[in-house]
Amino acid sequence: MHVLRSLLGSRANDDGRRVGGQRYGPRGRWLLATLFLAWWALATAQTPGGVIQVIAGEGAMVFVDGSFVGTTTVSQGGLVILDVVPGSRAVRVVAGGEVVAETSVEVTAGGVTTVEASVAAATPRDAGPAVQQTSDDGGWSLQFGTPQHERVNAVAAGANGAIAVVGFTAGPLLGPHLGSNDVFVRVFDHAGAVVWESQFGTPDNDAAFGVAVDARGHVAVVGHTTGALAAPNAGRFDAFVRVHGPTGELLWEDQFGTEGDEMLFAAAYRPDGSLAVVGRTNGGLFGPNLGGHDAYVRVYRGEDGAVLWQDQFGSAAADAAWDVAALDDGMIVVVGSVSGRLVVPRYGGRDAFVRAYASDGTVAWQDQFGTVADDVAFAVATDGVERITVVGSTEGSLFGGERVGAREPFFRVYDARGTVLRQAQYFARSAGSASVFHAVAYDGAGNAVIGAGLNGQVSEAYITANTNLWTLVLDANSATAWQDFVPSPGSDSVHAVAVDASGRLVIAGQVTGDVFGAGAGNADAFVQVLPAPDGVELTPRR
Repeated sequence: MHVLRSLLGSRANDDGRRVGGQRYGPRGRWLLATLFLAWWALATAQTPGGVIQVIAGEGAMVFVDGSFVGTTTVSQGGLVILDVVPGSRAVRVVAGGEVVAETSVEVTAGGVTTVEASVAAATPRDAGPAVQQTSDDGGWSLQFGTPQHERVNAVAAGANGAIAVVGFTAGPLLGPHLGSNDVFVRVFDHAGAVVWESQFGTPDNDAAFGVAVDARGHVAVVGHTTGALAAPNAGRFDAFVRVHGPTGELLWEDQFGTEGDEMLFAAAYRPDGSLAVVGRTNGGLFGPNLGGHDAYVRVYRGEDGAVLWQDQFGSAAADAAWDVAALDDGMIVVVGSVSGRLVVPRYGGRDAFVRAYASDGTVAWQDQFGTVADDVAFAVATDGVERITVVGSTEGSLFGGERVGAREPFFRVYDARGTVLRQAQYFARSAGSASVFHAVAYDGAGNAVIGAGLNGQVSEAYITANTNLWTLVLDANSATAWQDFVPSPGSDSVHAVAVDASGRLVIAGQVTGDVFGAGAGNADAFVQVLPAPDGVELTPRR
């Protein structure tokens, strides 16, 4: 081992510490590359494609032609990318939120092209408040804001380890304050370092409510604006879609609307790379307005933003689509609220609805359910194959029993054909309780993670502070496997949840006061990443 270390040439400071996370010096990296070339020549001489070897330290993200392909490791001397299509290829290496190598290489059939990146070349950046390391096994949290008002509305986790959050800010969060509210986007790596971030908007009112990350690391941001963000404003609120590359470059964008209000609330990538977005309109967006606000869905081709299909639907009253999720076969499931007849006559105030589309845009099945009071489906998630979980809140007794609180949370589980498998309402124990399930996400083993705001006592859950951040994990049988409560001094909530590429819980939303760090002002945004709790085995979605 000592002989091998001598040959590899350990690269260290005078005090013996490694530089930039690199264990091997130039001689060692040359030796590793030479050994790899010999192995490649013997083992894969018949491969029609070429090979790119990126020599770098631990944990750098590598992109080829804008698509994420993997992360470097010291054991490989970097990253080996096999069977690359011959031709000119753009290679970018990102470490610690900085581009440390960017070049164009010529790949030949059966050949090997080497790109060397110095991770130590990355310069630290001022990303505002420091990430708080909350555990020895990868947990971290970040509270950030201005003296004004900020909130994370959505979070998405990518296969490349990235965690993207979006929301709105009323101050100079990441750059100059442009108008009433601005959009912010922040993309973090596994350890919480900022990969890229952006604050954008118009002199008017802009906010992001949905985000999705595809297999290539592209980040889709959706929301609405009263200004001219990507096109002249058509009326009042227009919907917008912006798709960014893995390191923040804008790939394409769209702004659309009518003379009325168009809003976008959520986005989801399908396995074929197409992008589904949902929202509401009070105009004739894709057809005649059916009454009040209608719900709508639009599906784009992922690479260029061409519209594949779209649908405007609803009742004669006020309706909205609040969330969307995709299955592996291309089916998408849209959930929201309807104030009239969509499937059956209205039960009371607003009813919850679920509407599933086949991959070609035809309606596969739909459901409408409710009470004589107000019932809303706010979020949906799927395991990709068979199970679909819908969460929201009710002011009545949805599935039997007696409601006590002003508003109580519920979940409902369907199979892919629309059959109800399980359902439950979490009954309050005090009349003043008002709790909502805002978000849901699946891991790869059938566990469902739910994010909520808890005010008062619900079932066995009780914290005496004003409103609490409430996170639950339901197992494959919808039994509570774990739950956690974070007290906060104001009306705060978990607005978004995800399971990242390492099987960690990601929760995000809004807090007031000093919860995950020093409060910046009126209300702050937050992100918290938690390793899988004891007794709960979470796996990433594939």
